[in-house]
Amino acid sequence: MTEQSPPQSTVKCLPTYVLIDISSSMKPSEDVLNETLEHLYNELVMSPRISEFAHISIISFSTDAHVILPMTDLQQLNRLPLLACNGVTDFGKAFRQLRACIEQDVPALRSPGRAVLRPLAFLLTDGQPTDPDGWATDAWRPDYQALVDPDWRRRPNIVTFGFGDATADILSEIATKQGAAFLAEERGKDKDALKRIFVTLLNTLVASARENELRLPTDVDGFIRVSPEVVD
Repeated sequence: MTEQSPPQSTVKCLPTYVLIDISSSMKPSEDVLNETLEHLYNELVMSPRISEFAHISIISFSTDAHVILPMTDLQQLNRLPLLACNGVTDFGKAFRQLRACIEQDVPALRSPGRAVLRPLAFLLTDGQPTDPDGWATDAWRPDYQALVDPDWRRRPNIVTFGFGDATADILSEIATKQGAAFLAEERGKDKDALKRIFVTLLNTLVASARENELRLPTDVDGFIRVSPEVVD
């Protein structure tokens, strides 16, 4: 009788994107933003189990969107580039860039014995979507619909975090799961909000890596969960 090998468990990986609003309104929080990003990077580098499971990419957006951390091996980087805040808040370009990254990254993450989970995107913003002149706009919606198109198998799960002038209705519209939109309870404390968001990001990745599947946050200190079902 031929001895059979024990079944191999499938190795899973979670493409994870952090979309950061770096428009001009974020300028007062620029130092804290860079400090908390660097802290997140250091924690991930020191935790190989997390970085093996949750492959990270960071996209900044304002007037344009830029990939500041490609989905690569974190161990190959010495440090993250510093972010400079300026420009308007173009959500459409952020969503367009995210979709392009997913299309590129998911095939690259595939390997024998590894399953790529539905991508996860965290959106951090202190304001509302604006046009090139800084006025509120709905022009971002077609790019958002293309990103979350039910017919696109790689569509991401999106978790939103808002503070400053961000609004509950926009945050809840963009979040793809019920209860995955969070708004800071107190205005004017953007630096504290940023620190709490990055703690939540790290805790989410720790929990997901431990369970080998996505574990979304349910509560964020200093934030309320917003829902389209709440009208007042």
